[in-house]
Amino acid sequence: MSERSSVLADAIEASRMATELFFAGFDDSNRTSQAPGLPNHFAWTLGHLAFVMHRAAERFDAGALPESDFVPETRGDAARFGIEGVAKDSVPVADAAAYPGDARSREIFAKAATRLIAAVRSASDEKLASTTKWGVREMPLSALAARMGFHNGFHAGQLASLRKALGMKGVL
Repeated sequence: MSERSSVLADAIEASRMATELFFAGFDDSNRTSQAPGLPNHFAWTLGHLAFVMHRAAERFDAGALPESDFVPETRGDAARFGIEGVAKDSVPVADAAAYPGDARSREIFAKAATRLIAAVRSASDEKLASTTKWGVREMPLSALAARMGFHNGFHAGQLASLRKALGMKGVL
């Protein structure tokens, strides 16, 4: 662990906590509710964030995507998200059976965040300076770690908009 890895891990942890503020009010009855003009529902967002955090963590710890949480299909099930159903450019569906329930979705999100935070926290400065392919770009792992905090925050903003569109009270 280095001071740099600790700062990056703390930033991801803070983005996790900020994102979780917007989970209030979602449950099994509304986790796949869409709002006009907004792109993503709650269940998709948790699956997407978990998937992306695991993919980033793989660059640090060389682990795999947990089969207990993801299935290589478009549709998920009561226990797992479908990878193709939550990957970049996927389209959320209103069918609640295509996603894990609320508690399981939150558990998968938390597990992914915990893994990524631990992987970043234990990275050496040399590891952080090494590069990885992410999408069409090559970037240092330190930049990927910083990007994860931004990515979580971006989707937290979408959850804030969704909450407002669904008539929920503010959380801040």
